[in-house]
Amino acid sequence: MLLVRPEDARRWLETFRFSLHVTLDDGEVAVVADPVGVVGIGDSFDSALDDLSGELQNYAQRFFERPSFYKQTPAAQHEPWLLRFALTHPDEHRALLDADIEASMPNGVTQ
Repeated sequence: MLLVRPEDARRWLETFRFSLHVTLDDGEVAVVADPVGVVGIGDSFDSALDDLSGELQNYAQRFFERPSFYKQTPAAQHEPWLLRFALTHPDEHRALLDADIEASMPNGVTQ
């Protein structure tokens, strides 16, 4: 066991950013957060990201409510990404995803 302030743990986990993959299809957008494989779906990119944020929150909650179960499965490797997400205040989850998008952009490219 380790006693650490949440903001310190978040800083240590900063390198565990989601890689987001977008699929567009006739009025529907899907965004997948790798490496955890969680999907958000909406009628726009923004609504898909909002849905993804909620789905990640649900997955992180399930994961940390039953860690001994998940650690016996291939999902155990998702822990640092989910911990980074879970340690972020829910009001900032969407901003965390936006920051992951920005971090993946080549230098000089903005949204």
